[in-house]
Amino acid sequence: MVTTVPSIPPSADTPSSATETINVLIVGETQQGKSTLIKQLAQYAGIPPLDVDIGDGNESCTKKVGVYEVSADLKQYQLVDQEGQAISHRSYSEYCDLTPRKAKVAPIPGLKDERIDFTLIDTPGLSDSSNADMDIMAGIIGRLAEIDHINAVIYVRGMDSPFGQFFKDFFSYFQRSLPSLSNGLMIVHSNFTTYKVEEFLQDDKNLAKIREEAFKAATNLELPHFFMDNDPDVRSPFAVKQSLNETYRLLAHIASQKPSPLNKLKLLKTRKMIDHDVHVVSALNDLKMNLSRSWNDQKNHAKLIDQIDLEVQRDLARDKRKLDAEEKDLKDFTEGPDVLLGTISAVEDYSFFSHLLLQQQVNLGRKVVTFDSDYKITNVEKSRSGGSQWLDEKLRGTSWEAIITSGWFRDIQGSATFYTTSKIRHADEIALLKRHIEDLKENVNRHNEKLGRSARASQDSIVALGEQIEALDALIQTVNSEILDISLWPKLKVFYSLEGRPMKHDIRGFVTVYNSELGKLVLV
Repeated sequence: MVTTVPSIPPSADTPSSATETINVLIVGETQQGKSTLIKQLAQYAGIPPLDVDIGDGNESCTKKVGVYEVSADLKQYQLVDQEGQAISHRSYSEYCDLTPRKAKVAPIPGLKDERIDFTLIDTPGLSDSSNADMDIMAGIIGRLAEIDHINAVIYVRGMDSPFGQFFKDFFSYFQRSLPSLSNGLMIVHSNFTTYKVEEFLQDDKNLAKIREEAFKAATNLELPHFFMDNDPDVRSPFAVKQSLNETYRLLAHIASQKPSPLNKLKLLKTRKMIDHDVHVVSALNDLKMNLSRSWNDQKNHAKLIDQIDLEVQRDLARDKRKLDAEEKDLKDFTEGPDVLLGTISAVEDYSFFSHLLLQQQVNLGRKVVTFDSDYKITNVEKSRSGGSQWLDEKLRGTSWEAIITSGWFRDIQGSATFYTTSKIRHADEIALLKRHIEDLKENVNRHNEKLGRSARASQDSIVALGEQIEALDALIQTVNSEILDISLWPKLKVFYSLEGRPMKHDIRGFVTVYNSELGKLVLV
């Protein structure tokens, strides 16, 4: 249960600014702290407790995608004594030992608050007792299809949960289904208590670093990590302060992310969806067989057009369809939105000062941050908190370097997110598409020249049948694919939610979504 902390109310007179809502998707396995995280974010914002169910077993309490609006003033907190003086220069253990009689949590004065609107999209836990993981993912991605952009995706994982095989399976699915978002994934480690940190420090171990290295070993990726105590012990002012400031760091990082459009999302089909597709493909093959029979019959009876011209008509229809598709892909690549290359965080926690000083690992007040990419970096979005400042930024093609500074004995907190243009990222695909397009244009011209030289009259019905058969082949290939265009999900959701075998009128409606003319040919 999340307990309200009465000693740290939000500022009632903080000015708000009208900004575009920031959409945040929260995913993860069952019982890892997603819903508790949402309650903590609401508590940080100082709004009434949200009606979010918290599970206590293996079954997910969140049964469907939930949406929560949170408007927060981004602020940082410090510990002060009973006279309001800041408490500093203590060891980590000494901070942990502070009681409400000796310390309380208060906003750091002099920092400008910024009100930002967040839309938190809570999702059902994966690997729950219903064994419906893929259906849950379909619902998650289907919900994304109803919004036009996403700013951040948070993966929540409990501190006691290893990055095992299920995590690897989920992450592989996520990368394949949402490749444009997976590089910008944020990892939130829940139940990261000050007591656990202190226990590891006593053994000369950095708990946060251990978790980051375990994630990298499982994914071979370096992503931003946040270590949250979603339900801090209110008897420990230090635990409350740490939780609030990590919440600030998470929200500030989210707010710095550029929105990613969702029109390119692909949905990996569930087993149930594939079963429904089998019946659609069967109906399409029956229709193709009937059309092919009619096409052959009319072709055999045609005396005004020979076999060569008929084949050319079909080849021409096929190449025109391919040409249109590849020209559309070329436009998407050359004019598409910026592509996220990755994010790097720069964090130096003064709480570990005494520990690091003994190991001669302290670089007080500054940190050199570098980032290298396989592609030219065209845009860098930086964030910082507290007294941190970015200086001496150098961007040279695929490499970036900067220095982040802060005052002596003050935490360094900042992050930088890197982007390149779609045209640069997809240069190889663009070059290949241009070659294909030139070849297809030559083929189309050659087909037209052949038809232009023919002195015989064409039969429109035979040509139309050939085009319909080509369209059927393309549709059968699309339906057989394991991927569904997410933009079609709202129109196909009812069909894929059907229990039992779909009827002929259901199949006709399905085909009509893709091709209204072919839909008319499906017999009911």
